[in-house]
Amino acid sequence: KSTIEFHNENMFIYKHDQLYAPKNIFIWFILAMQGGILNVGGYMAVHRFVSHVTGFATLFGAQMSKGEWWDAFGMLLGPLFYIMGTIFSAWFIERPRHRSKEPRYPIVFSVIIFNLLILAFAGYLGFLGNFGEEFHNLNDYLLLFVLALTCGIQNAVISSASGAVIRT
Repeated sequence: KSTIEFHNENMFIYKHDQLYAPKNIFIWFILAMQGGILNVGGYMAVHRFVSHVTGFATLFGAQMSKGEWWDAFGMLLGPLFYIMGTIFSAWFIERPRHRSKEPRYPIVFSVIIFNLLILAFAGYLGFLGNFGEEFHNLNDYLLLFVLALTCGIQNAVISSASGAVIRT
């Protein structure tokens, strides 16, 4: 049995062999469900998955073949925002851990919550257009990029916190 411990201000305190404790399974389930909801919601809103990096390459090629350069460029930016989210998460989680300091989970989770609240508020005010309309304007890209960034942040923090056992 492993004796590796993950600590951070009582957010994730367990030994690796306790990873599948009922309390943790519930947390992982909720976070995985939230990640799926975010991805499906993003797809329903802008007709693009926000956490499937390989799909962006396909969409890039499809847009290039149509000569739609702006949309092709936008499809390249989707994975870039996802990767920026993972870098952000690593900066506050893995970097401190490698320096024998406490990971900063509250900062990372606060950014996830902030991003989702801002998008919900912007959607409520009509800034993001009508839900499910065709993907064609700057607001659609803004929604796509913030969702991809948020997915990257969440996936990296949960992968790190679970010892790379759980991905959301």
